Amino acid sequence: MSTRRRCAGIRAAAAMLLMLTGCSVVGDIWATKDANDSVVFAVCDDFEASELRVRVQGVEGAAWTASGQHDFAPNETFSYGVDPSGLSTTSGPLELEATDTVVVSIMPEDQTEGSSIRGVFDLDEVNSGDCLAADGRTAEDPCT
Repeated sequence: MSTRRRCAGIRAAAAMLLMLTGCSVVGDIWATKDANDSVVFAVCDDFEASELRVRVQGVEGAAWTASGQHDFAPNETFSYGVDPSGLSTTSGPLELEATDTVVVSIMPEDQTEGSSIRGVFDLDEVNSGDCLAADGRTAEDPCT
């Protein structure tokens, strides 16, 4: 099975799970890699976050969790494992493998899943210089 087909299947499964559980996702999130091959995420909308969680699909527990209070501005970026101001790491960060599929969740103060920003990314499809949206769109710049 091709990587693109597998990634599309994972995204479809995640969307179906959200739909079946009655959760909706607010906002948009993109991923890219910087010149050092570190994963960078872009949050497209204003969002008041109290927790940031990155989980590797198929692995129990979070790879990285940061808690506190951070107000994301539109198009704001953060690197995996580097706390945005106002958030502090509470677990991890664990090293990510190039073939991992990660689930990124940014939660509001009330911790309701339905009002979170969430994205699923197959890291072998995330490249330096290109941005990948959680819904599979690609662009040179995130949030377009």
